[in-house]
This record gives sequence, C-alpha cells and structure tokens, in this order.
Amino acid sequence: MLMIDKTTFDTPIALIVFNRPETTKKVLNAIREIKPQQLFIIADAPRENNQEDLIKSNLVKAVIDEGIDWDCKVYKKYNEKNLGCGKSPSSGISWVFEQVDRCIILEDDCLPEQSFFNFCAILLEKYVHDERIMMVSGNHHLLKELTFEENYFFSRHTQTWGWATWKRAWQFYDYDMKLWPTVKKSGWLERIIGKGSSIFWVKLFDKCYNDKIKDYWDFQWTFACWSQNGLNIIPDRNLVTNIGFGDGKGTHFSDVNTPFANLPVQKMPFPMKHPKAFLQNLKADLQIEKDVYGKMSLYKSFKIKVFKLIKLGK
Repeated sequence: MLMIDKTTFDTPIALIVFNRPETTKKVLNAIREIKPQQLFIIADAPRENNQEDLIKSNLVKAVIDEGIDWDCKVYKKYNEKNLGCGKSPSSGISWVFEQVDRCIILEDDCLPEQSFFNFCAILLEKYVHDERIMMVSGNHHLLKELTFEENYFFSRHTQTWGWATWKRAWQFYDYDMKLWPTVKKSGWLERIIGKGSSIFWVKLFDKCYNDKIKDYWDFQWTFACWSQNGLNIIPDRNLVTNIGFGDGKGTHFSDVNTPFANLPVQKMPFPMKHPKAFLQNLKADLQIEKDVYGKMSLYKSFKIKVFKLIKLGK
C-alpha cells in the first residue's frame, strides 16, 4: 500500500498565492511537514496602483523563500502583470501540467489535515489511467450526516478547496469554454444534472462563455468535468478547511459566520476502504446540491454574488 514517506513524498504539489502572507504561512507549514520533492508556486502580480497588494505580495514571497527549508525542487511562476483570480490560477495550473502528469493543488487559504496528502497520492496512483475520474477532492461539504460504507464516493460535483488531478484530465480545461454553445444546444446538461439544477448552471455558463464573469476559474473546471461525463472523488470526511473567511482578503467568500468557515477536519484512516462499484452516489449528490446550491444554501452570500453576476448584461 502506498503511504507517505516523510522524507521522499514524490507527488508534486502546487500552491496558489497572492496577497495573504498569514494564511500562506500556515498552508506552507502544512506542506513542509510532508516535504514534497517538487513544489510549484503560482503567484499573481499586485493589482495596478495598489500599494497594499505590493506590500503583501512581497511579504508572501518572503514567506515562500523562508519557509521552503527542505531539499525540494521549487518552480515559481510569478506573474509580471495582475491576471486576476480567474486567469492566474488556471494559467498557473496549465503551466504545472506542462511539467508533470499529476499534482495536488492548494490555495493560500486552504489548510489541509496531514492525511489529505496521502489520500490524494494514493488515489492519484490508483486512478491514474481511469479516464472516468477527473479529480480527487479533499472537501466534504455535506451538512446532513450521511452514512458511508467506504472512505470516499463518486460525485458529479467539483470541490476545489484542496484537490488533485492529472494532466490527462486538465487537458479538457478551457477558460473560454468554447464547447459551451454545442453542449447547451444539445440539452445534455439537463439530462446529467436535472432540470432544476441545469437552469442555474446554464445561466452561469452563459456568462462565463460571454466573458461576463472574469474572476472565476472553477466554474470552467466544472464544465470541463461535465463535458467529459466525468465523476470526481469526494472523501467521507472533511480533509481541508478554508481559513480565509473574514480576513478581508477573500474575493468570493467573506462571511465568517458560515459553517464553511474553518470547517473542522478529520484524519483519514489508512488503509482506506475503496468503493466496490463505480457508481455515482446520487443520495450524496442530491444533498450537496441542496446544501451548496439550494434555496437554503450556506453558500448564500456566494449565490447572491453569482446571481448578481448572472444578471450582468441583461
């Protein structure tokens, strides 16, 4: 069984940073514990004429330089101009996959429990050639407690607050979503996620395609996964917590009172119990749909912002 060797963790890790030195340091400290052989740093440039960005981004770079104190091959992609929180992460991930065939991806506010790394490494190897699987998530955002017989399940949903994928999957990513008109016209999206959910996503994808939403990259990743009829791996417990709520730096999420802020993590047991059948967990997916995108969603502030974006241009 594949297990972490504290001195030779050979699954590449990418860390996406910007202007949050405090949270960056915490996430980097978690990465330091497993000492990856390869570490990719993706950093956006300060926004134009933003002195605070300039100061904070320089502090982040200092955290990176001081914090990597183990034998490690470090790759840095420091943008010369600000690309924003849509194109900077997505172009950075594409840059990573020009060099490696798999990678664990963390943002500067996504703090992992240590077993997250082994969880990803094991499943990246187990499903490396299984094109039905598009990604491995470290997130468990079901608010209703469900019983799972195995330590992860297969889902339609993409959860990217700490995740991993392969070059073979990321090749289908397209920030501009050029396939969207064809997929929309076919009515295929309604068939795979249901009529009610498809209304939300059709409007959202329309705005992504028409370049009305510029500060997201993960909606396009959701589309890439769905366009390939792929499934994703979701753990039976939460392995990564978002520590960026309420610090004033989060672009998309800021309500510190939401249960998603600093969501508790649990350790994944090893050896894991793997699913015996390759089937989408419909019950869990319906619960994710309700909790994350439903009328009473605890992503309420996120949804409000998204729907405001959807109305752009109307």
